[in-house]
Amino acid sequence: RGIAHWTPPRGRGEVLEGRDDWPVVVVDGAHTPESVSQAIEAVRNRRLAEAARENPDVLPSSIRVAAVVALMNDKDASGIMDVLHASRLNRVVFSSSSVNGDSSRFHAPKALYDLYNKPEESTWCDGGVVSAMRNAANCVGRDGSIVVLGSFYAGADAMRAWFSDDSDM
Repeated sequence: RGIAHWTPPRGRGEVLEGRDDWPVVVVDGAHTPESVSQAIEAVRNRRLAEAARENPDVLPSSIRVAAVVALMNDKDASGIMDVLHASRLNRVVFSSSSVNGDSSRFHAPKALYDLYNKPEESTWCDGGVVSAMRNAANCVGRDGSIVVLGSFYAGADAMRAWFSDDSDM
């Protein structure tokens, strides 16, 4: 009975859509290997279901998904990199966020990029989460999906920009 009325917290599987020339963005504060894997698979399955309604013969390999990852220092970066490697993403963009203006609690984007070690499908961005989202959007196009992962702070950055009237999105 309780689960029927349960609403996930903001930043958990939060779907952002409706901006011209932008793919669907899903914000998920996933920051463990298991939750990152589940979030990516949920985004891929959501997009596949949407595409199948338009074309029942759509192939799963045609679904374009990018991840924007901003990860705090105390998280299992190596385990999350393993999940990202296995997830068949079209692009991984490493970024950073901050806690009360302090970004020192986050892995440097370039350090995550080096740890991921797949330059043909990844990049890093010092410009913050919104810049990383732009980079990911350029890769997957309007019909793709972006998942913002690694931290609720990164998710908050994405949501703040998305819903801001004066956003540079």
